[in-house]
Amino acid sequence: MSAFPRLAAVTGLLLATAAQAQTHTATLLARPSGASSCYETANLVWLAANGDVATRCDFPQTFQAFFNALTGAGGPVYSSRSVVWRGGSATAKTLSGTTAQPKTQVQGAQADGAILGTIYNSTSSTPSIWRGTTRSNYALPAGYTGWQLERTSRDGQTLLISLKDNSRFQLGMALVKGGVATKLPTPPLACGTYGASAERHQWLLNSQGQVAILRARKVTNALLGYTSTVGKVCLYQSGDWVVSDDTPVYYDEYGVDNRSYGMDLMAFSDSGEVLIDQRGRYTWQPSVGFKQPDAAVVGYGHGSDVLGGTPPSDSTITAEASVWRNGQALPLTAFAPAPAGYRYTTALGTTAAGHILALAVPSSATVITSGGARLVLLKPR
Repeated sequence: MSAFPRLAAVTGLLLATAAQAQTHTATLLARPSGASSCYETANLVWLAANGDVATRCDFPQTFQAFFNALTGAGGPVYSSRSVVWRGGSATAKTLSGTTAQPKTQVQGAQADGAILGTIYNSTSSTPSIWRGTTRSNYALPAGYTGWQLERTSRDGQTLLISLKDNSRFQLGMALVKGGVATKLPTPPLACGTYGASAERHQWLLNSQGQVAILRARKVTNALLGYTSTVGKVCLYQSGDWVVSDDTPVYYDEYGVDNRSYGMDLMAFSDSGEVLIDQRGRYTWQPSVGFKQPDAAVVGYGHGSDVLGGTPPSDSTITAEASVWRNGQALPLTAFAPAPAGYRYTTALGTTAAGHILALAVPSSATVITSGGARLVLLKPR
């Protein structure tokens, strides 16, 4: 290749990057009045296809707290309620339950911004849907009475409903699309048993109707005496399950570190790639196996978007927020400056319409804390 084409390619890349600059407006999403804390850093945030954002916040129960103080029954009491920021507004709206089931838990959003979730108390729950702030019961498909809303896909069109049942896996799963439910076959023996001792299961689904289950189990090395957490990925696609090899085992090669490190299913892309965190991040998909991505990858957005930054669950800020598109990492500041007094730390989601949801902390912060972190919505102009 001659120098000129190479220079032209570089120039084209710079122009493409410049074209991204300042194409969005950034809105700091304020916590609702009266909330003592919200779940911005706990992987409990949803970005709808229309740009609406939902999460959960805790509100102090003043009367109950006053009663406890008088009787010595205990400390502060909180009620958990979901909130939504609609239409790019900085002001949150609270999603209420009922007198009998006052607590609310958001579990996803449909493409039009309808919020899916659950209202509950200490003994019962009811699947629900909120349009605006008006709640109604979610209509479960025929034959699925008593099942629970569990997850929604990124496009909000496919629901995952789960219920503890009598199968070998001890958890029934069904995908619902367009009101039609399809019960998933029982996962293979290698996927373990839900609720079994020394096992932990997490699951996610994507917009292609695929479901990924991560089984984490404790394994003790009899020779060296340390315990490791080893996992398997079970992927449901095209009517059947595909099972991975064991995840890479992370341990101190000298045998002096006997801690059993946690393992988390961080994200699941629309292309079927699973992102796992265990003392570092790695990915898996059937055609590739396990591999290590860029250290700054924290999740997946719409289509082929890859999300970057510092994982919200981490304390020390190790990377600034970014979005990978066509193999190129674009810092969020290329789309819009962070709100005054804040810096972006994590890209949390993107939509087909161009919305970007980010986590931000005060400009001087070196760590992510639930008290200081806030959501920011970048909206295309």
